[in-house]
Amino acid sequence: MMIEFEDTVYNSGLRLLVEDTGDVCYAYIRESSGEICGDVWLYNRLPPPLEKPWKSGGSTPYLNPAEYVRQQTALLLPESPSEFSVDWQRENNEIRALVSINSTVIAKIAPGERPGFSLLASKKGPLAKPFEI
Repeated sequence: MMIEFEDTVYNSGLRLLVEDTGDVCYAYIRESSGEICGDVWLYNRLPPPLEKPWKSGGSTPYLNPAEYVRQQTALLLPESPSEFSVDWQRENNEIRALVSINSTVIAKIAPGERPGFSLLASKKGPLAKPFEI
């Protein structure tokens, strides 16, 4: 599943791409040139690995390992693109995208954030930083 959202609020040329591979889901901020300038892990569809896949030769996009993942019991994983939405906001003179699944904000990302903030991140890691609503 792949969905793209354009910033039509501030007309910045930014786009947010959500990519769910069937194993893991990420959101990417893209400049008008198409270059990715920010990313954040949203959720795993598979059980989180115990080992860090980037250290054990796993392939990208990586599943977030167990030590970095909150329990996902409160969030129902989306089955269709229509369950995603993006709210574009300006914060401290910077445009940010708030990513939601069924009206629950699950991530916050801005250009230059690598990684962004994810509701399902339990602690700061290379794929996401914790985000409290």
